[in-house]
Amino acid sequence: MNTAPYGFSIIVCTYNGSSRLQPTLENIFKQNIPEDILCELILVDNNSIDNSKEFAEQLVKDFNYGDKFTYLNESKQGLNYAVKRGITAAKYNWILLCDDDNHLDVNYISIGAKILASNNNIGALGGIGIPLFESVKPSWFDKYSGSFAIGEQNKINGKIDSKSAAVYGAGSFLRKNILMKFYDDGFQTIMSDRSGNKLTSGGDIERCFLIQLAGFDIWYDKNLVFHHLMPNSRMNWAYYLRLKAGIASGEALLSVYKQILINKNLNASAFIFSYFKRFIFNILVFIKFKLSSTLYPSSYSSDTLDLGNVILPAKIKSYSNNIAICFRHFNQIKRYL
Repeated sequence: MNTAPYGFSIIVCTYNGSSRLQPTLENIFKQNIPEDILCELILVDNNSIDNSKEFAEQLVKDFNYGDKFTYLNESKQGLNYAVKRGITAAKYNWILLCDDDNHLDVNYISIGAKILASNNNIGALGGIGIPLFESVKPSWFDKYSGSFAIGEQNKINGKIDSKSAAVYGAGSFLRKNILMKFYDDGFQTIMSDRSGNKLTSGGDIERCFLIQLAGFDIWYDKNLVFHHLMPNSRMNWAYYLRLKAGIASGEALLSVYKQILINKNLNASAFIFSYFKRFIFNILVFIKFKLSSTLYPSSYSSDTLDLGNVILPAKIKSYSNNIAICFRHFNQIKRYL
């Protein structure tokens, strides 16, 4: 198992993020960190074609942060690959993932350090995202804000009591040595996550599931606060529908972990039966939705109609297209248990 020293490696992954990076990095540079806590900043550039590298390096120079800064380029497109590159290169055992549009509270690391020190079985810890709008908040936003890594992730502070618990990647602390046990052994993750303008997701959930499979807990604490930029380009209904389709596209892939977390003794035949049961269930739900919305359209809001017509087909496609991939991944996970 990897034995990195105690400290915090702050990983910021970016793709064409020069227009977003300044407040993100400045809030990292201004963290109120006790002198006995070691920190570094790793910027992972996922094939940007703007001046993200030069912009970040100038900011680092302006704030005299150069001795604690590392720039990496991850050529394989996809947020999950960029995160893995940063984790692998990190000096310290605690990882803090900060999206390139997150503005951490100045006490984020110091508060997180105290929480993590309180329980040795914490494998991942998440906070609360507060939206920061470029202009006017859309009328539909509050109802669906969770998809944007906004809002509370649990009713109380502490362990999330679920067999398939997860916190969103933005603002999350992760224990490096747990994940490196999988990575060093050649474990291949199944999620690619966001890639360029594609809105697939789920890499953050997969990391939390791996941590739980290793026997560690997922925690949440509302005292960990960060602001999450909500740009105008994302604050429209068409973008939200694309986002939900991207999230739903990982349904089958993540179901592999969920089934094993529920029953670690699950065998291959039981997994295949459960997989097809879920596949058929989603088909039946979609058929019922189409029939009902056609016969009784007034019973559905326009939001519900739009979401049903986007999410349900994406889930069906996920199960249809990933049968062989999921079965191979099931066997891989079982080998590591």
